[in-house]
Amino acid sequence: MASTDSLESSIKLLVDSVKEIKEGQDSMKRMFESKIDRLRNDVLTTIDEKMKALKTDIDLDIARESTRIDELVNTVQILSSRFNYIEINPDNLIAQGPNPSFNDQNNPLNNNEVTVIVKKSTAHGRREFNG
Repeated sequence: MASTDSLESSIKLLVDSVKEIKEGQDSMKRMFESKIDRLRNDVLTTIDEKMKALKTDIDLDIARESTRIDELVNTVQILSSRFNYIEINPDNLIAQGPNPSFNDQNNPLNNNEVTVIVKKSTAHGRREFNG
């Protein structure tokens, strides 16, 4: 009987030890899953923030380049209208001679021999160019 009691208590001790190990493993599993979830959320949040910052930078670059393209389009339109005027009225330019007499002769906008390209000129908050 003593050996049966000893064997029974050994088996009970072994079963209790296995239960404690299992509970410890389950606790560690929950802790690791929690830490992995937190890490995943942190990484995704960081990626989202970086993507938003990158998108903002790209939007700013596109806006800057769009402004430059708009300026170039306006300049080309001004030059085109000047060339059209010259093609339509060549006699008018020849009659004026090399030094046309304008009231404001020093103003390059009034001198057809000088080409002026205006950048970032605003009038009342809207870009306008004199041609």
